[in-house]
Amino acid sequence: MSFKRGWKRLNDEARKTGRLFIATLLMTTLVFSMALMLMPTQLAWAAFPGANGKIAFDSIRDGDWEIFVMNSDGSGPTQLTFIHTAVDAEPAWSPDGSKIAFMSDRDGEWEIFVMNSDGSGQTQLTFNTVDDMDPDWQPIIARPVGGVATPVDKLSILTPYLALIGLIGAVAGAVGLIRRRKS
Repeated sequence: MSFKRGWKRLNDEARKTGRLFIATLLMTTLVFSMALMLMPTQLAWAAFPGANGKIAFDSIRDGDWEIFVMNSDGSGPTQLTFIHTAVDAEPAWSPDGSKIAFMSDRDGEWEIFVMNSDGSGQTQLTFNTVDDMDPDWQPIIARPVGGVATPVDKLSILTPYLALIGLIGAVAGAVGLIRRRKS
């Protein structure tokens, strides 16, 4: 008789702990899913047409990787970069269509460059011994702080929520351990 009661008590405790684990897992999954939805993604190596309607892309058609632009119907391809000892790749239009950011290994490391939409004014923006890659123009999400708008990235908005979920998980785990030790 006492064995059956002990077994039933153990089963009840396991069910409660299991439900708590599943609830914590679902909440964590929901928060991380929301975080992934808010993060930017790039689905293609050709840059979406800027305000000027042209498409920027990288190609090896001249023997090495260079940046080109063309009209949205595929006509008028024009080469913008001509550094044959380096790779110029992954162009990204500025929102107003006046500039193109891209990455290049011209100095032996991957760095970020920017140029005018016609290829002029090529300027190196980063100077590191580590790789800087995948340039992209992002809108600035501003919120007033003391009357001044400041840029905010999407992950910093989610950080308190992610910390809260971690805290809830830690507390749930501690409660489960305490309950197990008492029984």
